[in-house]
Amino acid sequence: MAVQPDTDRRLDRTSKKLAGNGARLLVLGLVLYAIGAVLLITGATSVGGLMFIGIATPPTIAAIALLVSGGTGHHAAKHRPFV
Repeated sequence: MAVQPDTDRRLDRTSKKLAGNGARLLVLGLVLYAIGAVLLITGATSVGGLMFIGIATPPTIAAIALLVSGGTGHHAAKHRPFV
């Protein structure tokens, strides 16, 4: 199989962008989880705490998906076997 350096560089760059966006979303999700946990622990409002935790779940799942996708693309750009 012929190596295409230009395509591999673009794949690596795109993978890094995906991982960067995933990291930002993960930070957002963790901050929302922390706010929800503080509200639950202090007993200020359990509904508000559960609401923050519920709102934090989708960005956290999306962040994990972006991080895995970026890692897979980065690994593929280096032509390493996956097994």
